[in-house]
Amino acid sequence: MIEKTYQPGEVEGRIYKAWEDAGAFRAGRPERAKAAPYCIVIPPPNVTGTLHMGHAFQHTLMDALTRYQRMRGRDTLWQPGTDHAGIATQMVVERQLNAQGIKRTDLTRADFLERVWRWKEQSGGIISAQMRRLDAFHGFERFTNPVADALAERLAGLAPMPDARVLPETSDPAELAASKETVRLAFVAALQCLPARQRAVLILREVLRWQAAEVAELLETSVASVNSALQRARATMSARDADAPVTDVATGDQRELLARYVDAFERYDIASLVSLLHEEAVMTMPPFDFWLRGSAEMARFFVGPGSECRDSRLLATSANGCPAFGQYHPDGQGGRAPWALQVIEISGDKITGHHNFIGPQMFEAFGFPARLD
Repeated sequence: MIEKTYQPGEVEGRIYKAWEDAGAFRAGRPERAKAAPYCIVIPPPNVTGTLHMGHAFQHTLMDALTRYQRMRGRDTLWQPGTDHAGIATQMVVERQLNAQGIKRTDLTRADFLERVWRWKEQSGGIISAQMRRLDAFHGFERFTNPVADALAERLAGLAPMPDARVLPETSDPAELAASKETVRLAFVAALQCLPARQRAVLILREVLRWQAAEVAELLETSVASVNSALQRARATMSARDADAPVTDVATGDQRELLARYVDAFERYDIASLVSLLHEEAVMTMPPFDFWLRGSAEMARFFVGPGSECRDSRLLATSANGCPAFGQYHPDGQGGRAPWALQVIEISGDKITGHHNFIGPQMFEAFGFPARLD
């Protein structure tokens, strides 16, 4: 007997699963190999949130457009995804902590992030389930987190550059200092805040001093596009707190600070090493998803996982407009092998940045020996 009341949860879920299992929404199907492509990227909702009325309006329009273009014979993709859920998720987790009588400031950054990711595991699938419940015409096999993917892509392309390769041959201290500042800012931009094209344009134009036409030819774009990207990159950088004077490793004060750092690191005297760090110092390990802020967190790392660095030796150089060191680690055969290249940022009398590029692949470019006996 036919049910008098329509039960969408029983019917629509089963039908949608059959569509998805059959790849009905999938782009690049063989029968559409020669079809014109049509793609819409969803403005990503929070990974830990839920859909609301604004999403309903937006999804209805995008779903209708995608289905219409598919009926016209085009190879369609409605690219789904979620973003990093920064502010919204932080507010939710902070409310949870407050309910337990815990303040955000009572936790280290690492402990707070652990709480955030724990909450994501509990709530991160809600939106994708809601999208399926609405019969959205998504290509779920391509579901992604655009922010995380973009960050990984940016960091994967980073590597330290010997100053000798990018700084001009000049005896003018002012020109040399200005060039080091340009290299340092380009490195900061590449590391943290610029899209890939703006990053490339900034480095090619400002650091390597290519002409706009040369950059346009390399990137297969127009001179106007290059100039526009450079203006946007400069605007982004001008909005940042990047005006600290660049460190000149030849000055007496900095040499003393760096000598104390080398001594503390090689003796692995963590108390002395941490005393050289700014309280808001940052440690990174591109391209890994590793980011510490604050001398306290860095101290915990050095006595924990970082203790692998014990009994290392450092050789001085310069990279990305900053002091740098090649770190050699015991190789178990009575010598030391290349381990990492450290790029050190300094402001005033403190170390503010400790960037570690793991692996021996860069040592030759800096003229370092293959092994220390």
